[in-house]
This record gives sequence, C-alpha cells and structure tokens, in this order.
Amino acid sequence: METDWQANLAALRRRIDALDEQLIECLAQRFLVAQEIARLKWQYNMSVVQADRAQDVERRYIEAGKAHQIDPVFMARLYQLIHEETCRMQAAWMAQASQAERRQSGVRRDDHRHAAGQV
Repeated sequence: METDWQANLAALRRRIDALDEQLIECLAQRFLVAQEIARLKWQYNMSVVQADRAQDVERRYIEAGKAHQIDPVFMARLYQLIHEETCRMQAAWMAQASQAERRQSGVRRDDHRHAAGQV
C-alpha cells in the first residue's frame, strides 16, 4: 500500500518528468532554429562561432539564472553544453552543404552575396 509521502513523491516526479519533456522540446526547437542560422552563415560565408554573440548569450543565461536563484556556474556550464552542441550541429550541416555544392553545378553561396550587392 502506498503511503501519503510515496504518493506525493510520485506526483512530484511526474511533474519533473513533464518539465523535462518541455525542456527537451525547447532544446529541439532551439536546434531547428540554429540549423536555419547555419544555412544563413553558410550562404554568406560566415564562421560557425560568432564570439561576441556567444559572450552576450552566455551573460544572458547567467543573468536569467540569477533572477531565479540558479547558480551562475551552473548556468555558464549549461550554456556551454548547449552552445557546443549547437556549433557541432551547425558545422556538420555546413560541411554537408559544402559537399553538396561541390557535387552539383547549381547556385553557389557566393552568388547570393552578388545578388544582394554585398560583394
């Protein structure tokens, strides 16, 4: 027979599981947006890492964490994990796009810059 504390514990764990699912969904959406960013970076011949942007986002993570009493060291580590995976994914996508570009004689990314008057 389940006691009150066990029932409460089980209910709290279900809440944690639901929140974890939301976190994973948010990460998946973030990575999809990062893939769109990778397309633009590739198209305009930009590097994967934009150092100023990365520093700004890390600071934002830390400040947001502080507002919720979350340890700044944890928030910095969390950001680094997410950023590293985002960069890995973007670099892989950009490498695949470059390989595909070399295999076909279609539009090259530099053509987009010429069309936009950026070269």
